[in-house]
Amino acid sequence: MNVSMKFKLIVSVAAIAAALTGCGGDGDSSTPATTATTAASTTSTTLASTSTTFTVRDTAGVAMNGATVYAIPTTDVEALAKQPITLTNGLYTADAQKVDEPLEDLINGNYTPTGGGVASYKSAVVDSGGKAVLSNLPASAAYFIYVKPASTDTAHLPGGSLTRTAMAGSALVGNDTAVKVSTTPSSAATYIGSSLCLACHKDKAGVKQTLHKLGIMVPKSPSGLQDLTQFSSTTNLDQDFYAGLKRFETGTTLYYYGYSGGTAGSFKTLPTNPTAAQLGSGQPVYFTLELSKTASGVYQVKFNNLITPTDPLNGIVRKVDLTYGGGLHKQRYMTRIGTSTYILPLQFDPQGSDSSTESRRFQWIEYDTVSKKWWNPTTNTFMDPNTDATGQKKSFDIFCAGCHYTGYSVTKNGDNSFTASAASDYKGEVHPVTGTKQEMNIGCESCHGPGSEHMNAGGLGKSILTPQNLTPEREVQICAQCHTRTNSNDKDGLKLESPLDKNNKMMLPGTSRASFLANNVVGYDTTAFWGDNKHAKKHHSQATEFIQTKKYRNGTMLMTCASCHNLHAPGTDRHQMSGTSDNSLCISCHSAKKDVKAHMDATTGYNMGPGTLCIECHLQKTAQSGSGSPTTTFKSPSGQEYFHNDISSHMFDVPLKSSISASNKMPIAFTNACGVCHNPVRLP
Repeated sequence: MNVSMKFKLIVSVAAIAAALTGCGGDGDSSTPATTATTAASTTSTTLASTSTTFTVRDTAGVAMNGATVYAIPTTDVEALAKQPITLTNGLYTADAQKVDEPLEDLINGNYTPTGGGVASYKSAVVDSGGKAVLSNLPASAAYFIYVKPASTDTAHLPGGSLTRTAMAGSALVGNDTAVKVSTTPSSAATYIGSSLCLACHKDKAGVKQTLHKLGIMVPKSPSGLQDLTQFSSTTNLDQDFYAGLKRFETGTTLYYYGYSGGTAGSFKTLPTNPTAAQLGSGQPVYFTLELSKTASGVYQVKFNNLITPTDPLNGIVRKVDLTYGGGLHKQRYMTRIGTSTYILPLQFDPQGSDSSTESRRFQWIEYDTVSKKWWNPTTNTFMDPNTDATGQKKSFDIFCAGCHYTGYSVTKNGDNSFTASAASDYKGEVHPVTGTKQEMNIGCESCHGPGSEHMNAGGLGKSILTPQNLTPEREVQICAQCHTRTNSNDKDGLKLESPLDKNNKMMLPGTSRASFLANNVVGYDTTAFWGDNKHAKKHHSQATEFIQTKKYRNGTMLMTCASCHNLHAPGTDRHQMSGTSDNSLCISCHSAKKDVKAHMDATTGYNMGPGTLCIECHLQKTAQSGSGSPTTTFKSPSGQEYFHNDISSHMFDVPLKSSISASNKMPIAFTNACGVCHNPVRLP
């Protein structure tokens, strides 16, 4: 079926919104005709003539006078999608950056398909009444409808509500079709905090249950912006979200031994004194961390230097001011030192196992003890990271908080340490340095922009960003700025993981990918990918994978993160998915793959039964954040134990057994889901 036949019916704004809540594709299926037919009457008026008219208004209902409407042929998007997005050691090539924004790279002339390109597109300027009339639009083709605000218009962003799903020309010609465009706050807008947003948008209160909001917390003291209902109703908090803190309450001593040099994984860590066999020849226990909770309710860590008892910092106690994580994969612990916050050198992984063959998969692991300057391996003494130049640069405030705080800002102090702040919010988390309540997690304004002007205007779609009305690439970029392992272009030249610009600011939502790469990025983490230079090895790399896929670039439906993830509520699982437990989310678009057993037989010659989930093969957990869990029923012929990692690849492919080698031990379907029942050695 060709594109024009596939989109004979108009797909309305309402249908697109429905698609984004649980649909997406890579060109092998279309939106159900019943949805398109029902919605068409609400957004399109049939005209007597054969003109192609669009009524273009912003989210406040104001006519987009002076904007230009373009009909981008799907054939041009398909041609762009055939151009590779290549990574070299985690870096995007120059050619890749000309085709990584499927609509805007065409409109801006970064890529010109043979026989096509922006100069050939049918377009029209919107008049004062909000109308744009395109002449001689071929009804036989299909299009993405793109709105570009006037060059002097700083109150709106490009894209529009018809940039997600291709529309048949036959459904456009002779009709007046509505297009909605996003407003945007001005540069003078300020952050107001999610509590004020939710005072009006009460239907979005579920956002308080998402892990974006539950990441940073005063130990066992959720703020007014944090709702643990999804945990307390289905699990025991003490065995789940608070599992690590329970080890403080019962008293735990962690033994640090087996120093191997380097930075990550320098020490092995056990909650029991290592045996002689575990220590190995000549290896001491260097130090211990005593975890406890005082009678007054303070969680704390005591540092004991066993190898150098005369260490001036021997016996020092650090208070746990904040926890990070716990709802999924891992939990870390933060302490205030001076005017900065630092992540303590320990991490709890509830899925970990101390019997693992890899110390990075133990239940307790050391967290960057050497690289973040808690330990000096030359003198075998503790360090105070706040008094070390490198340690100061690794504080949570400057190294991490940019991606976690709403309304992030940072101050460099006179002693060269850093203090980060978030948007003030009367229901927010207590800042360990200032003692004030701030939104120290991802909130409404992280995606919709600072809300002061929107609030002062009485809402009504004014001066606020609506991501679904941006181009798909700009919507994805809102998430991608933190789900890409970049080296920042920060003011102090530190090349941090938080992608700060030269003013130490994060990207504002609505920024183009090209602008983000130019202003916030000087490079990428070259160790974040497996040997194939495609699949992520480290967490928060999902966007780097996603933009390489057919789901992001195709001539049918341009997917975004919101196509599968519920952004305002927990969804069906803690990944905020909109449904995966019964394959309904996947087959809502991939209807031809509804019979999963037949699909597996046809593609591999094997099947794991009709109850198999699509994600077991197509969302392989190639990246590691916490420990993952061991696939204990399978070991390689050499005795190597395989593990699930805990972050799903967003390539949506099935890495083959031929993808792995002794030097590239990337998890694949054969060593995860299939490996439970089948010996992968015997599989093709």
